[in-house]
Amino acid sequence: MKRLDFFLAAMKAEMFRNKAWIVSAFCLIQEGPEAWKLDPYPYRVIQTPTGVSFVNPENVGELLPLEETTPRQPPFAKADKIDLQPGQVANVTQAINTSYGNLLANYILLIWPFGNKIPFIEGKFSPDDVEKRILPLFVDMLPTPEENAALLAKNPNVYFYDSYLKYTDAATFLAGLADIWVTGGTEKMLLPPPGVVEYRESLFKKYGIDPTNDATDPALIALVAKDLLDYDAAYLKGDDSLNIMIEKKNFNVVRAKKYLMVGAEAGLSEGNDMELVPKSLHEGWEIDKMPAMVNNLRAGAFNRGAETMRGGEAVKWLLRASSNINILKGDCGSNMGKEVLMTPEMMKKYLNFMIVVSDGVTLKLTDDVIGKYANKLVTVRTPMYCKFPHTDYCEICAGPRLAENPTGASSAISAFGSTIMLMFMKANKGKALVLKKYDYKLRIV
Repeated sequence: MKRLDFFLAAMKAEMFRNKAWIVSAFCLIQEGPEAWKLDPYPYRVIQTPTGVSFVNPENVGELLPLEETTPRQPPFAKADKIDLQPGQVANVTQAINTSYGNLLANYILLIWPFGNKIPFIEGKFSPDDVEKRILPLFVDMLPTPEENAALLAKNPNVYFYDSYLKYTDAATFLAGLADIWVTGGTEKMLLPPPGVVEYRESLFKKYGIDPTNDATDPALIALVAKDLLDYDAAYLKGDDSLNIMIEKKNFNVVRAKKYLMVGAEAGLSEGNDMELVPKSLHEGWEIDKMPAMVNNLRAGAFNRGAETMRGGEAVKWLLRASSNINILKGDCGSNMGKEVLMTPEMMKKYLNFMIVVSDGVTLKLTDDVIGKYANKLVTVRTPMYCKFPHTDYCEICAGPRLAENPTGASSAISAFGSTIMLMFMKANKGKALVLKKYDYKLRIV
């Protein structure tokens, strides 16, 4: 049997749920010549010095040869390209050129939990990418299978939560395969980019920075840091280390300080005063810069320890202050609200909220309506202008999320304190100094 035919047959037999099978298919393994007889499951891959075979699914006492394989090499590689046609795989709707690794991921994360509902996803994707797509369409299961079938017949796009539970199991299982494909380290990952010291010195000259000046403008340091990160990115392009370092802080904090430039250290001072530490940790610590570096560590530890109490105190205070708030049915009739510019970010945030169209007239920003107000100023109903008496708010001013949880206002309000606490907790970790464009017109509306 040819490799692709074998792989597709094994996938349909749900071999993707068997980690031992995946290891034997994608790794070079060594086992006794008779070991397979102890557990002769269908499609079990048998590697020998002379070739690769597999257990006949119709007769588990028989081995069949697996064609197009090379002795002493894994039968499959994640990057090996294959052509798929509609009908070969449940969620493939058009001819595609993909890889065995991509096909395996689709079977584990998409086909097993959801069947053919989610089309084949080519290239890299994460569990978050799938969740964003499916969570808005989940519904509760009905009491009987007949009712569930009728619901699916009426709306085939919805998902039941039993599918989501299978999906979470699949994602957890996929994490267990990391030791097969995730690179432990590379040469480039463990070394600075060549010529980085000379390049950094040229950047200091370009931006008019004196490395001996302790009071360097942080904005200029941020420009140097950005150029150094671009230089490092060009060095790492195409390297396997990019499969490990998938978070921004791996580059703009960890590698930056270790190999490019320690950069601006704020320390225990208040405000925007920072001291430039021009060398990287790889080049060795500068004695005269030790106070700035140590104070920066002390500030992080202090924020993580003592300052987090501010957020915790705020959470408790806000919970007590808002404990009597209820979200009540009905409309208070307010014609006032908060002016919001409907950028893409705001359109996601205010989906299904109510806006004031004219005196006494409101409109719900549903999926088919909100696009008409893209990049326009609208007046969104908010609790700030609710007319309900005492400490209560109407469901229109409170918004759709709070309306679904009439006694949950305290949790939403106390989240401000949780945000404060998270800010101080994150301060214990390294931070990148970057420049961001600030649109004051957007922020003051």
